[in-house]
Amino acid sequence: YLDGDEAAFARQNDVDVLKTGRFLGTAGVVTVGADDSFYRPQGIIVYTAAKAAGMEMQLHQVPGGHTWHAWSAGLQNNLDWLMRRYGTLP
Repeated sequence: YLDGDEAAFARQNDVDVLKTGRFLGTAGVVTVGADDSFYRPQGIIVYTAAKAAGMEMQLHQVPGGHTWHAWSAGLQNNLDWLMRRYGTLP
């Protein structure tokens, strides 16, 4: 991928992009499975980088690992927040 060009990778890598500027007025939710030993730490890295870049962030840990159950819980727990953010719910 990118023929080993580290600079090209950094230009499109989310965590590196978040280090380059401020993203005020944006928000997000990172949901991770509490038992997910691989993706949970990565989710926390993304959450931390986004928060440091000025984003209004939330980190939610749901029971389980890297499964559809965790993804579903993340969506169910945050869909109202997302729809309010889009202005489709009061």
